[in-house]
Amino acid sequence: MGIYTDRTALIDQELDEVQINIPPEWYEEFEEVEYQISKVKNRLKELKDLQKQHFIRPLLDDTSEEDRQIQEVTREITRTLGKCYGGLNSVQSCLQQYSPGSVEFKLAKNVSSYLVNVLQSLSCDFKSLQSSYFMRLQSREDRTAKYFKEPQPILGQMKLFEGDIYEDIAVDTVSPMQQLLLLEEDVAFAEQRDREVANVAKSIQDMNVIFKEVAQMVSDQGTVLDRIDYNIENTTLSVGQGVVHLKKAETYQKSAWKKKWCLILFAILVVLMILIIAIET
Repeated sequence: MGIYTDRTALIDQELDEVQINIPPEWYEEFEEVEYQISKVKNRLKELKDLQKQHFIRPLLDDTSEEDRQIQEVTREITRTLGKCYGGLNSVQSCLQQYSPGSVEFKLAKNVSSYLVNVLQSLSCDFKSLQSSYFMRLQSREDRTAKYFKEPQPILGQMKLFEGDIYEDIAVDTVSPMQQLLLLEEDVAFAEQRDREVANVAKSIQDMNVIFKEVAQMVSDQGTVLDRIDYNIENTTLSVGQGVVHLKKAETYQKSAWKKKWCLILFAILVVLMILIIAIET
């Protein structure tokens, strides 16, 4: 029987150790969000380099491949940030499963706060990068607009003096073929700028949606924490009231013991008086 008890105790101890070594259920989500965050950081660097190269190139050397890369990286950053906020929401939902003040609750709360701060910082960097890119596109378009207006034939008049005769000769300084080429380049440039501006504006709009979701998550987290703090305050108040009741009970118990001793002494005195009377008689 003793051997069975010892063996059972050893098995219970091993089970406790296994239970302690098991990571919390939100740990996988945390690792996934950490991985997605590293991807966002790398993509932000790549997007910054692509945008920088885009402005270094001459206007007429802009390629659709470069625009496609910028759009693809922008969409991937937006999607990845959305996944990160989904994982953050899963981590925050685990807060309600732990009792306030426990180690698990504190750990989940710290991890949640860390992810909120990191994701807010990355979202701000992304929005700032896109806003700066949008403003530079607009500025460059405004500066170059005057050079890409619809070309008009420039007529120059040359007056040749031959004795008393003036001959007005109209000279076209720009040929019709050159005018057509300039017009086609102007249209292509305007269409490309419109696509770039539309893509950047859509990216900024998506970021505004993400920021609203972040604000809602932070608000929800604050609501949960406020509710937990309220419960902790009520628990503290109840414990304080319990201490007061215990002190009162202790006081009553002490007074009851005094009364008991008085009754015992009174009974002893009565017995002694009876004995004395009996002896005298």
